[in-house]
Amino acid sequence: MECVACKKDITDGSMFCNFCGSKQMVTPVEMTLDEMIAKAQDLVSITGYSFSETGILDCKKWIREFGFDILCESIETALSQYLVKGDDEKYTEASVNEVFSKIGGIAKNKHTAITKPYISDVRRITNYAKKAFYINYYELHDLSADLNNILYYFFTSNQYDGKVDYILALVRGSKDKYEFFEKIEILKENCGIEG
Repeated sequence: MECVACKKDITDGSMFCNFCGSKQMVTPVEMTLDEMIAKAQDLVSITGYSFSETGILDCKKWIREFGFDILCESIETALSQYLVKGDDEKYTEASVNEVFSKIGGIAKNKHTAITKPYISDVRRITNYAKKAFYINYYELHDLSADLNNILYYFFTSNQYDGKVDYILALVRGSKDKYEFFEKIEILKENCGIEG
């Protein structure tokens, strides 16, 4: 079996890569696509509704694109975060609609966090920096591009562990945004990233 992130050969059925630590997508091979859809329908049956024909097509697309286990996790996440009971102790129609509309986005974010963790970490760092300093749109765009290049460099060179915490420490240790931007420029130079 090949790791979804670093593409190195790992033991079949492993939940995590023993090289980069990325969570793996382990879907039982013996299940057919129709059985997977039936399982997904079973998970959402708690709402009293099921996937429409369009929803079933979306599920098939998500299974192919993200994997069955990520789809199941996404359904469970959507149910736990967005499903709300009304006054009559039944789930509200608005919350059920919200659950069904969120599943695909949650699946995409979970898949991205596994295969390209640097993308979600760039968002995390920029959100933290926006709260720490006033950063305008143009500065945020440049910062996001720089962080993406830096974290991608560390990810592809297998030096990713601890780098996000290091960059967050740079934010915390800077007295203003200009000092932080200067530290990012120095980090870019140390990584050999131009521009």
